[in-house]
Amino acid sequence: AMGDLNYDGRLTIDDLEFFLGFVEGKNQLSDLQKKLSDINQDGNVTAKDGYAMLQMAYDDIWVEDSTFVEVTEEELNNL
Repeated sequence: AMGDLNYDGRLTIDDLEFFLGFVEGKNQLSDLQKKLSDINQDGNVTAKDGYAMLQMAYDDIWVEDSTFVEVTEEELNNL
């Protein structure tokens, strides 16, 4: 699911905290986490994506056509 940075199948406060750590320079994102974090799918992971994740987590606002991200089998095997 979009924003699910710990791969537990849902977007939670844990994912938001990890993303905040990324914004603060404390955490690195894997290629898969970058795909899952790019909520507006503009090719960049920014604070705007974090804000959208916050909305999705707390208000059940899902960005149209962004609920799922294509993930290759190789990416899944590298988890």
